[in-house]
Amino acid sequence: MISKIKLQNWKSHTETELDFKPGINVLVGPMGSGKSSVLQAICFALFGSVPEVKRRDVKVSELVKRNSGTQASIELKLDAADKVFQIQRIINSKGTEATVRDADGVMLAGTNSTQVTAFLKNILKLDEDTFLRTVYAKQNEIDLFLQLNPQERKTRLDELMGVHKFEAARRSCVSLANKIASRKDEKENLLKNFEVDKLKTQIDSLQNEISLISEEKDAISNKIASAQREKLDAESELKELKVKFAAFTRIEERQKFYIAQINEIKLRLKEPIRPQAEIIVQLDGLKSKLASFETTRFELNKALDSLNKSLMISGRESSVAESKLSDAKIQLEKISAYKLELEQLTQRFGAEDAKSELEMVESEIKEQEKDISSAESETRFLKKHLEELKSAKNACPICSRALEEGTKEKLVAERESSISVLAGKIESAAIRRKELAARKDKLDDFIEQRDELLSELKKEPDWVKQHSTYQAIFESTKGKIESSTQEIEKSKSELESAERALRDLRKEDSELREQLHLAELKEQLQQFESQLTEVQAKLSTRPDNNVLETADSNFRKKFEQFMALNERQKSLDYVLDEKHKHLSELIKKQNQSEQLLLDMAQLQKKVEFLQQFRSALLVAQELLRKELITAVNEVMSSLWSKLYPYEKWTSIHLEASDIDYTLQLRTSEGIWVNVAGFASGGERMLAALVLRLAFAKVLAPEFNILILDEPTHNLDDAAISSFMMALQEHLPEFLEQLFIVTHEEKLAEVGNNIIRLN
Repeated sequence: MISKIKLQNWKSHTETELDFKPGINVLVGPMGSGKSSVLQAICFALFGSVPEVKRRDVKVSELVKRNSGTQASIELKLDAADKVFQIQRIINSKGTEATVRDADGVMLAGTNSTQVTAFLKNILKLDEDTFLRTVYAKQNEIDLFLQLNPQERKTRLDELMGVHKFEAARRSCVSLANKIASRKDEKENLLKNFEVDKLKTQIDSLQNEISLISEEKDAISNKIASAQREKLDAESELKELKVKFAAFTRIEERQKFYIAQINEIKLRLKEPIRPQAEIIVQLDGLKSKLASFETTRFELNKALDSLNKSLMISGRESSVAESKLSDAKIQLEKISAYKLELEQLTQRFGAEDAKSELEMVESEIKEQEKDISSAESETRFLKKHLEELKSAKNACPICSRALEEGTKEKLVAERESSISVLAGKIESAAIRRKELAARKDKLDDFIEQRDELLSELKKEPDWVKQHSTYQAIFESTKGKIESSTQEIEKSKSELESAERALRDLRKEDSELREQLHLAELKEQLQQFESQLTEVQAKLSTRPDNNVLETADSNFRKKFEQFMALNERQKSLDYVLDEKHKHLSELIKKQNQSEQLLLDMAQLQKKVEFLQQFRSALLVAQELLRKELITAVNEVMSSLWSKLYPYEKWTSIHLEASDIDYTLQLRTSEGIWVNVAGFASGGERMLAALVLRLAFAKVLAPEFNILILDEPTHNLDDAAISSFMMALQEHLPEFLEQLFIVTHEEKLAEVGNNIIRLN
């Protein structure tokens, strides 16, 4: 049962909240009052869509009330499966959101709209399509199934009962069977390209060739092993001989080196050689003298660097002092010029107390401006009065007294005279103000220049002090520079003497070291002569070169034999590899042909299965259709006996054929006739209503709700009365809740809960 709905910015509803009750809920109101949109809101709350959106007649965004923003919401309270569910759906600029909560506000599904729809479908055991075709009868669509042509009616009812899925499955079976048969034919055609018998002969021939090549390869492998051993032995012998000959070559090189060294030493030892010990003693004594002079030279260089740094610092200080002294002199000269300029300015301007005079001038300018302003104001007043006098006829414009002609002329003359006098005053005052302004400008310039000069003159003591300070610094640094220069010259002279002595000692040291080297060479000569004798003795045992050439020739022969066998083995490996590849391809083709045969057999089984399955689907479809139609007819028969109050038609049923479903009524004589051709408007409406109720009971047994939108739209008064009687007296026995939308006030009388919308 639906107990409440709340709409915000939904279509024509800004803020609407409606309470529903068990039984018949009637929504009454004129066209455009938003009755049908309430039913659309129920549909949207339950399934997240409305038929108009599904048909793409409108967009979801167009369900939001115009000029109300970009968001609409629906809240629906639903009692189902002995529980209370609070459903909310929101439409905004991002799309749609939805939630389902229990009575305590705990969220059961959301916020994805699709998840909420799936949750409700599971709870209600009802999908949107069944809801729209059985529960929700839109305006002019209660007898929709009677309005359709036979083919469309059969299609719609098959879809409603779900039996259309069997037809689709049968078509899929046929299509799939044809596809599989086509695949089987393709594989059969492909198999013809495989010459199976020829393939087997080729495989046997290749396997025999591979066996023969393998035997030859094994024989060559044994020969290669023997040839490799012989090659290694020859190579080892050759290496040993090469090592021996290389050793004798190195000995010959050493012999040449010793002879060259001996000859060179003999050339250098022509002069007499002093004893080595005597030279070493003399070198040791010279070494201490060199160290002493090196220390002296270092100390002199260090002292000279210190004097140069001191001289540089003094020079820098002197330069800075001289620059600052020059700046102070320039500033003092400027101050003298400023004094002279101030004296000349004061004499030229002739103002001792310029500020007092400036204040007097400014005060007088203000007085002149006040006089001018007062005179101008009085002039404006007199001119206005004069114009009024001139335009007045016999009465004074101020006091309204009568004026004689002479009096008027006298007053006019007086006013004109006063205006002329005031004009003279204004002109005189303006001239005086101009003179005062010029005097004020001169005083301003004088005061500004004088203040600037006085500001500069205040700096004189500082510049005098700075001049005195830097004069003293300059004199001091000058003396330091002269003293440092003299010391530097003295240090340079001492350093030159030390350098000369050091050069003499180094020359003597070099000569002694040369003598020491010659003494050492004499000892080396004896060693080289002894080593040369040993080398010449070894060279006498050198073997003949023919031995090495014979060993080299033997190695080359063994190496060529080994390489020839190795190349043959590689050739056989390549041939064997190619044969194996070819064999592998042939075996692969053989396997493919065998697989094709297996695939064809499996595909044939699938085709046979699909043919059997298609027949089974046809049987199942017919059984299900009969069961559903039987159930619907049973419910319709029960409903008709209670809803139809007359004896003209005793029963109702739905007749199914291969091409149509026909709704029929049974006469009192037991004859079945079509509703479409024989029933009145009210009977037709009641029959259509019974059909909807029966399908709803069979297909959605847990959803005891029916929604009718303008059910009496095309009925006359008699049919409406009959329909109302059925609703009021019998329909509540079969339904928990009925919603009726109507503009008929008469139909509102049947309602348990009447809701009026304006």
